[in-house]
Amino acid sequence: MAISPEKKLEQYYARTAHSYDDSQFHENDEHFKALMFLRGAIAERNYQSLLDVGCGTGRALSYLKTAYPDLHTVGIEPVEELRQQAFAKGFTATEVISGNGQALPFPDKSFDCVVAFGVLHHVEHPEKIIAEIFRVAKKAVFLSDHNIYGWGSAPTRFSKQTARKLLGFQILKLLMTKGLGYHDTDYDGIYYPFSLFEHLPAIANGSKQMSLIATKGSPIHLYSQASHIAVFAET
Repeated sequence: MAISPEKKLEQYYARTAHSYDDSQFHENDEHFKALMFLRGAIAERNYQSLLDVGCGTGRALSYLKTAYPDLHTVGIEPVEELRQQAFAKGFTATEVISGNGQALPFPDKSFDCVVAFGVLHHVEHPEKIIAEIFRVAKKAVFLSDHNIYGWGSAPTRFSKQTARKLLGFQILKLLMTKGLGYHDTDYDGIYYPFSLFEHLPAIANGSKQMSLIATKGSPIHLYSQASHIAVFAET
């Protein structure tokens, strides 16, 4: 029986959980830059509670708890081995819980701010997670992830942007993955061609105001040059 992409991803995280932080996280990487922006937003707006969807080993939670010890934080993570790494950092079973971002076990508007770092490109239907994130967010949503249209050399970026314009995103995704629909790698497990720009209309529709930042490099044009971006949406 063929193994589903979801199961392959779970197996990847189970296999790499013990070394995940060392291999994936680096000071001043894109998510660290995103966290610095989020830290400022929390201070300015005085958020009291935060949910991290797909919190993994607890990197973002650790950073934010150090900066704001009184901030009520909860992380949700479906992979047991990653949760165990978070527990080893001192998080309790009520601070990092088992669950799936496509069906968050919380009432509407449960947290002032709901965040996700590098999660959406790992799921086939990120729009479901985004909808759930907006459902449980009371004041703000913060998403940090890929932008395939700004990733690669100038000719590569131009080719992807042109294919998207002429053929649509779904065809582009199949072209980029040779018909499979996703990539299967040793470095990042299962991941799908993804751009936050594809979801900006839905994000804007659920927001009072929205800000975009580049989280890698210093691009002039985010859509065509930024490989990683973050969106801060106030609800």
